[in-house]
Amino acid sequence: MLTLQLIVGNVLLIFIWMLFIEGLLENKIANMVYQINLNLYYYLIDYKQIIFMISILFNSFLILYRYISKETEKKEEIYNAIDKIISEENQEISLPESESRFSQKINDVKYQYLLNKRKAFEEKQKKDDLIVYMAHDLKTPLTSVIGYLNLLNDEKDHLSKETQYKYINIALDKAKRVEELTNEFFEITKYDLHDIEIVQSEINIELLFQQLIDECYPMLKTKSLQCILHCSTTVMITADGSLLARAFENLLKNAISYSYEHTTIDIYLHIIDDQIEIVFQNKSDPIPAYKLEKLFEKFYRLDSSRNSTTGGSGLGLAISKEIIERHHGQIQVTNEDEYIRFIIHLPYKKEQ
Repeated sequence: MLTLQLIVGNVLLIFIWMLFIEGLLENKIANMVYQINLNLYYYLIDYKQIIFMISILFNSFLILYRYISKETEKKEEIYNAIDKIISEENQEISLPESESRFSQKINDVKYQYLLNKRKAFEEKQKKDDLIVYMAHDLKTPLTSVIGYLNLLNDEKDHLSKETQYKYINIALDKAKRVEELTNEFFEITKYDLHDIEIVQSEINIELLFQQLIDECYPMLKTKSLQCILHCSTTVMITADGSLLARAFENLLKNAISYSYEHTTIDIYLHIIDDQIEIVFQNKSDPIPAYKLEKLFEKFYRLDSSRNSTTGGSGLGLAISKEIIERHHGQIQVTNEDEYIRFIIHLPYKKEQ
């Protein structure tokens, strides 16, 4: 760009010089100078070539100076634009037309920065609110446990066995709730899985699901639920068994929490080409479309009322999604005819 400006500027100067000094107007200009000052006339005649070279150099200097000035101004605008990226203003950043692509890129970066900052703030706010709620929820069952244990201790000689059994069961139920809330606190502190190393091994997914279903049997029985695994063949996969177990357990517990009583949770396991398809299906209240999109967000809880039986930390599904994606898989959720389906696809290598 600078080279072109120098060439054009100096060609224009040579054209003007040839026209006025060496060309058609030479005699007229010479006569004017001769009449004004004879010494000046002879001086210009003697040093004409030197004056021409000085003119070229001076013209080149002016072009260079203007170019550097414009580039400096442009860089200052770019520096100012970069400073505006971290400002809280939503005003669009504008740069000279020659930098339109760069201007668009800076605006994209600014938009993404503000979006990420807002999202981080919202996540932090959700996390802080959740901890406050859980601390309150933790205090309630703990107070009940202490209260009923004190009654048992203070009035053990006056309470019937039936009453003692009733108090013990209430205290036990509340103690289990304390345990659940404590586990949720631990879940919040370790939800980021990016630093966890994936330890892969050969896993029988059918066996993994059978073990999970057995472990969740007490929870299923409480709501009179059945969980049926539909698998027509043995499926082996290379993955981190403990992490996948955690992901599937979160999905199963979520299905148990929100299923209608006396219904069935179905888990379908298929091999489709080079992928394993896993579907968790349960029958529950329909979920609005705008909530479906947020189910995998960290600290998002479908149960906005913080019901003590279904309100979790809002991390289970987010953790499942992160684990599945760490295994190069995908997860999505659909809601049709009162059936909620979580559909998972994981890469599968067929045996040679």
